[in-house]
Amino acid sequence: METLKPSVVAVVQARMGSTRLPGKVLMEVGGRPLLEVLLARLAGSRRISRSVVATTRADEDDAIVACAGSLGIEVIRGDEQDVLSRFLDAADATDAQVVVRITADCPLVDPALVDSVVDALLSSGADYASNIDPPTFPDGLDVEAMTASALRRSASLATVQDREHVTGALRRESCFRRVAVCAPSDESARRWTVDEAADLTVVRRIFSRFAPRTDFGWLDALAFVLLDASVERANLGIVRNEGTSMSQETKMARAAAASIHPDPMSADWQARLLRVIPGGAHTYSRGFDQFPANVPPILERGEGVYVWAPDGRRYLDFGMALASVGIGYGEPEIVEAAVRGMRAGNGLTRPSMVELQAAELLVSKVRSADMVKFTKNGSTAVTAAVKLARAHTGRDLVLRCAQHPFFSYDDWFIGSTAVQRGIPSKVIGDTLLFDFNDPEGLARLLDQHHGRVAAVVLEPATAVCPKPCGGSPAEGPIAGCCSSSPCRAGICGRPNFLREVQDLCRRHGALMVLDEMITGFRWDLGGAQALLGVEPDISTFGKAMANGFSVACVAGRREVMEHGSIELEGRERVFLLSTTHGAEMCGLSAFVETVAFMERNDVCSHIWNWGARFITMFNEVSRASGTWPSVRAGGPACKPIFLTLGADGAPSMPLRTLFMQEMARHGVLMPQVTVAYRHGEHQLREAEEALRAALPVVAQGIADGAERLLEGPAVKPVFRRFN
Repeated sequence: METLKPSVVAVVQARMGSTRLPGKVLMEVGGRPLLEVLLARLAGSRRISRSVVATTRADEDDAIVACAGSLGIEVIRGDEQDVLSRFLDAADATDAQVVVRITADCPLVDPALVDSVVDALLSSGADYASNIDPPTFPDGLDVEAMTASALRRSASLATVQDREHVTGALRRESCFRRVAVCAPSDESARRWTVDEAADLTVVRRIFSRFAPRTDFGWLDALAFVLLDASVERANLGIVRNEGTSMSQETKMARAAAASIHPDPMSADWQARLLRVIPGGAHTYSRGFDQFPANVPPILERGEGVYVWAPDGRRYLDFGMALASVGIGYGEPEIVEAAVRGMRAGNGLTRPSMVELQAAELLVSKVRSADMVKFTKNGSTAVTAAVKLARAHTGRDLVLRCAQHPFFSYDDWFIGSTAVQRGIPSKVIGDTLLFDFNDPEGLARLLDQHHGRVAAVVLEPATAVCPKPCGGSPAEGPIAGCCSSSPCRAGICGRPNFLREVQDLCRRHGALMVLDEMITGFRWDLGGAQALLGVEPDISTFGKAMANGFSVACVAGRREVMEHGSIELEGRERVFLLSTTHGAEMCGLSAFVETVAFMERNDVCSHIWNWGARFITMFNEVSRASGTWPSVRAGGPACKPIFLTLGADGAPSMPLRTLFMQEMARHGVLMPQVTVAYRHGEHQLREAEEALRAALPVVAQGIADGAERLLEGPAVKPVFRRFN
């Protein structure tokens, strides 16, 4: 006669009100709420008859009820402090014969381990079985099983603390028979629970290793962390089961103290950022919607071409502070020059010596510049250029290149994007778009608005270089650029699209504004204009000109720049740039030293040559991995780009996210490709190894759909009408 299996009910203890990491049970792991992941894993148990969630009656725990309900899981609600009573209610409501206690902050609990503990309980005839006493498994694999009758008897023996922590009497009183399940080796020093932000980092890294699977065993996870010691570095030193040993009063006192002096390693960084900074960052390109879920939301420091997260994880960086660092983070000679500027007063009552030195240096390097005015960021520089053009021509209209992604945060530019809220319609109508490498289209616009165009604004090149006059765009891994080192688009003074823009502007009386934020001090010390054979009326520079220090400028022909002068008696004034910190001595000192460093070390040649090798390596690995031509690199070798194309040949944001996700998994941040001087042979090989590991997963995404392999949402365009 077949023996009936006892009713074994897993009671998952969950609440939103954690003192150290509020809301942790619904934080995402692999793109799903932690509670959902745990319940899915428990479904793999052969011993558990059903699972229920035990939470409190607090309003904030309605979110837990909603999550469990969406999965068809029953919820028992009860007193916030008397957790034992919740378990008793769950046992009664389900007619459980065996109760398995699981806490929702342990998503790595192994269903096979749950079965082992239940089997030990049933085979021994004990009242209570666990794998926590003595502790030999990693903290976070905690399983306790008890007979329902023993649980009810323990209630009469429970202390106040037992009622909060449920099983104290079962583990303490001699009237209960106990049995222990031990690990093959003592792994109790490992911490796989989620009680603090650092714990969540560790758990996410473990899950990301096996994604999209969530049914891996604890021994699989152990093998992974044994191979990569950095995985568990984030939460080293946090005491095991610290919450169990604290009274409620102690917890409340600690929470109050943390609100005044928060522990930086226990913070939910993204939530804190969004609480005090609109968008969570001071430029939208650093926002959380621009990165995959496994990239740290905050960084602590950079050195050379590496950055570190607060938990100690190190990444080889190709973002390089949004292309503003062209040599390396914290370059000693440049930092020391900046410090000298600070020690000299940093900002004086009259112009400083370094202000004059920096201005003379800039105009000596940029052939088209007779005068320069410094500011702190590129947006103000390009807007100043537009104002100068309008003042010089007496016209209002601006034509800007549609393919070039960003010129300014000011209304004249943002109004020409999809993000138009808060911008007057008159302003929106004053900026029109033209296409790069389409001189005929630009000529038609200038003819159509004859006598009304003040400025034509564009970059020298992005992924596509200016095509030769009367010819076709260059051919390379990405059409439109040969990717050679250096660029051949303007070699020997060969006319190209930029020269055509220059000629059209002069014919129509408009000013050519060349935005060299990205290309300046990267293509050449004289800017891309020096290689491409063009002399704009106004140029703007920033980004790498001071190796990450806040320096930008607008520079141009004297007759244009003089509109911002004050010495020309009787001339109507143009209020150009007037910024207290525009000539801050630390930044300008860094600029002067950056130029000197670049000349001593031939930085531009290194960047061109390394970038060309990177493009070749990237495409070779892509072909070998089966991701070519969907994933490929090209563009100007000093500032390569990579493409991630869907089956329709159009850029795919999910595929781009998957690529960045897998590169980050292997220690490389690649939201873009910015080559710096400190990228050397070792870094090229490091990038190659990461690509060889990442691209097979990307190939799977191309074949089966990238979305199913993502740990979180796909990245989004910066310029979109709705969040």
